[in-house]
Amino acid sequence: MTLIEHIESYLGSIDKGWSLKFQSRDIQVVKILNCPSLGVSTYATLGMSDFELNLPNGKVRQELIFSIYDSYDEEDAASFLLTFAESILHSNKGLLRGEVIGPGDSLVSGAKTNSIYVSIPVVFDERVQVYSGGNGGNVVFAWIMPLQEAEVRHVNESGWNSFEDNLSKVHTDFWDLNRPIMSFV
Repeated sequence: MTLIEHIESYLGSIDKGWSLKFQSRDIQVVKILNCPSLGVSTYATLGMSDFELNLPNGKVRQELIFSIYDSYDEEDAASFLLTFAESILHSNKGLLRGEVIGPGDSLVSGAKTNSIYVSIPVVFDERVQVYSGGNGGNVVFAWIMPLQEAEVRHVNESGWNSFEDNLSKVHTDFWDLNRPIMSFV
């Protein structure tokens, strides 16, 4: 199974894509409609895993998953994810579960969310989490969840385990980049 087949098997058919050049290789973002639910599109990177990224205890090959409502501009979403992927590749540092990036600018035009939280893709079919078919070893998919500044402070003060425990107890509309702040914050 190829990486594209893996994505299409566990997320859905690719609707369209965007790309940029990084060190003479294509890094792409693909869009999957109605994933993980109706009216939500998932954007996934392709090509980040061509690069080994450093972790504190080794190396990792990663791809990213980001999902938002279809009401947000797809060009903005793809641009955000391509830019974010490029910054990760430039840093040569893999993302860790529980890591927070930001706050910075709005993730997409007009959004309150301005930060990213890294987690395992628990809202998707669990088989998407690791792709084992590549020649360079396993590829780990990281779900990048949009956060607002108050939520970032909560993660930083309480720790990622506490944050994820609280997430499992409340309903959070992850796909809405202008959602109210999580109730436990």
